[in-house]
Amino acid sequence: MHSVSAVLKSWGVTLHGLRHSHASHLLASKVHPKVVQERFGHSSIAITMDIYSHLMPNIEEGAAAAVDDVRRAAINKRSKDVG
Repeated sequence: MHSVSAVLKSWGVTLHGLRHSHASHLLASKVHPKVVQERFGHSSIAITMDIYSHLMPNIEEGAAAAVDDVRRAAINKRSKDVG
């Protein structure tokens, strides 16, 4: 383990930084925050989101798009049923 610590130190990387980078990459890859929470041992998803939510700037945009998709599908279905 000491050799790993020495290599990280020579690169200017800490274990904490490596952990943070890993979580950041998971969230950027659209891994669900609940999975990140469990993987990192946070006691609640609120802790995970407090720390990492800034890495998910499009979260509201994605939610709005999903609602819009469902709404459009319902309108299209109704149009087909009526017509």
